[in-house]
This record gives sequence, structure tokens and C-alpha cells, in this order.
Amino acid sequence: MDLMKPNFVIFSEARTGSGALTSALNYQKDIFCLKEIFRDADLKEKILDKLDSNFKFENLLGSDFSKWEKNRDKKFKDFLNLISELSNKKIFGYKFFEKHFRSFLNQEIYLNFLKEINSKIIILERSNILLQHISQLTAAHIDSYCCAIKNKDSERVFQLNPIEIDYNQYIRYNKKIKRQFKDKLKAVQDYGLEYINITYEDFVGEKFIECFKKIFNLLDLNFQDFVDPRNDGLIVNHKKINIYKIEDKILNYEEFKKAAEDNNDIETLKFLTETNDNDNL
Repeated sequence: MDLMKPNFVIFSEARTGSGALTSALNYQKDIFCLKEIFRDADLKEKILDKLDSNFKFENLLGSDFSKWEKNRDKKFKDFLNLISELSNKKIFGYKFFEKHFRSFLNQEIYLNFLKEINSKIIILERSNILLQHISQLTAAHIDSYCCAIKNKDSERVFQLNPIEIDYNQYIRYNKKIKRQFKDKLKAVQDYGLEYINITYEDFVGEKFIECFKKIFNLLDLNFQDFVDPRNDGLIVNHKKINIYKIEDKILNYEEFKKAAEDNNDIETLKFLTETNDNDNL
């Protein structure tokens, strides 16, 4: 169990297209990508017969790093090997959100571990933070975080279910997302981890192929083996909670826009324009 398959981690946040990216990666013949390995339910369903019935991730890696056990890194390596064997593909990966980082008192140990096992990092972000915020609020409002659009009725609910947005709350969210991205990028660079940065807008847009060329290069794969998942409508079926007309989505649109204008918030005003120009994102 000491040998580790080539591996990667997707550093991202909710509503950035990580679910669609995971599906697209799994579409490739050499890549196996789990979602959140830190969610017990997801793991137990797949490897229940190989895990202790009382298994909890925090007991494996340890959320309290002040009580770090001498062999705990080996336990985690064994655990990663175990989940990597869920597939016979030669490369495996998983998603890692900010909420997972927050559960660790000493993040340096995890980052050092990634360096030790030569993990490659895919940093995924969403350039239009306003749409990310709206997507997050809508998901909470309709109590669904599902990405897939299964029928026209659910599409209408996802796309047109209007909500109000508090401008000050959005600004706080905007700052938090930028800070988290900056912290992740700095951590990856400080620890010398090999990484690429891609955006949701590029991934679901015209630069889809370019994004996958970067991923294949990062993972030392031959791009001639790339299989386009869009041929089966995979990406289309993973639309996020987006907007056809921003004015129809934000109940207090004029009030929100005026708040941005009053604060000379050029970025947010640009985001509002982008949503009008990208109805089919």
C-alpha cells in the first residue's frame, strides 16, 4: 500500500462547476475522479465492506492536528490507495472545498502530505462571483444542490425561480470568495505543488478544449486520448443554476443595480452586463 497512483485534487468552491468537471474527467479512459471523499456517506456507499462501521474521515486524517499520530499520514495514504482501487484507471482524484480546510487546525500537514505523494492541483474558480452567489442562494432557496436539469419543469424552477439579493451580503460573499481563492493559490505556490488554474466560464464555454489540454498536460496524459463528453450531451446536462434574464431572476434588480452604481462598483455592474450577454451559460 506504499505505492500511490498518480493523483490530483480539485480545489474549488460550491457553484463553480466542479460537479460537471468531475463528470467530464470520469469520461476519460485514464482518469477516475471522486467527488468529496470527506463525506462519509459517499465513501461508505462505495467501500462499505472494506471500512470499519464506525469510520469517520476526521478520525482517519485528524481534525485536531495538535494530536497528530505518528502513523496517521500512512493511514491516510492507505485510505487514498483504497479509494483509488475503486477504479482500474491509472490516475485518480477528488474534490476539496474550503469547508474541508476549515476543519483542520493545521493545514500545513495536509499540504505537506500532498507534496509528499506528488499530488497535482486543479484550481477551479468562477470569474463571475455574482452568478456564483445567485446560484448558491437559489440552491438554498429551493433546497436543491443538484446540477443536472432532468426535465423542462425542473429547468424552469432552476432558471426562473426569482430571489432577492442583499447588496451588502453579496459584497461580503464576494470578498470571502476572493480571499479563499488567494489563500488557496498562495498555499499551492508556497508548497511547490504543481497546479493549473481554470475558470467555470472557460470550462463551459468556448475554451473547453483548451481547459482539457491544460488538464491532460498537468496529468502527463496524451491529449490524443481525449474523449469529448459534449458528444453525449454531458456538459449540457450539468447546467448550473444560472439565469436567462438577470432582471427576471433578481426581484430587487433595480435596487441592487443602484446600490452598485452608488458605490461605483464597476465589477458588479460588469457582472450584471455579462449575465445579460451569456443567457445560455
